[in-house]
Amino acid sequence: MRRVRGPLIVAAFSLLTWGCAVRYTYLPLPSEGLQIQDSRALYQDGKTQWEVSFGSWRYSPSDLTRYYLPVFIKVKNSSQDTLEVASDGVYILAGDRQIKPIPPSEVYVSYSTTFSVSLGYGYYAYPFWWGIGWYPYYEPRRFVYPDVVNKAFRYGSLPPNQWTEGFVYFPHVQSGDNLTLVIQYSIGKERKVLKIPFQLSKKE
Repeated sequence: MRRVRGPLIVAAFSLLTWGCAVRYTYLPLPSEGLQIQDSRALYQDGKTQWEVSFGSWRYSPSDLTRYYLPVFIKVKNSSQDTLEVASDGVYILAGDRQIKPIPPSEVYVSYSTTFSVSLGYGYYAYPFWWGIGWYPYYEPRRFVYPDVVNKAFRYGSLPPNQWTEGFVYFPHVQSGDNLTLVIQYSIGKERKVLKIPFQLSKKE
């Protein structure tokens, strides 16, 4: 049986008591070469077409956007060369800080931890544990929210005339920051950078 450690319990409690009261909305900002449509930014350079959205999560868990910033990325490779997007080539610039994505597995684990902490009766069918009060109860490891992983963006190589899409997960950022989503990619031997400025437009 894998026990939940103290820091994870504290983090889970924070999600239960604080995170559920907060809702974030982000919007892309106009910039040269970008076409803005509500929460989406469109870009093309003759060899690739990109769609980036800050409000496209419609999957499970439905409240994911309260705790994370899921950024939808869709790219089509219209060239005759292979397109490469490395896992360290997608990040957010927030002022002088660089914010890296959170791996889908960690997002899933945070939800597993959150929903394994209960006020009142804790219960576990095997190996037969129960109690009253604040208790973490432990369930067999199962994939409660497969969309978090199944809908994630796949880094790596994209062959000519193919497309791929998925979500990259970030922690929420504050409204006072100068925010830019950065996507570094290469077509053959040519290296390119797509920069999409955006802002926190609402926090409820």
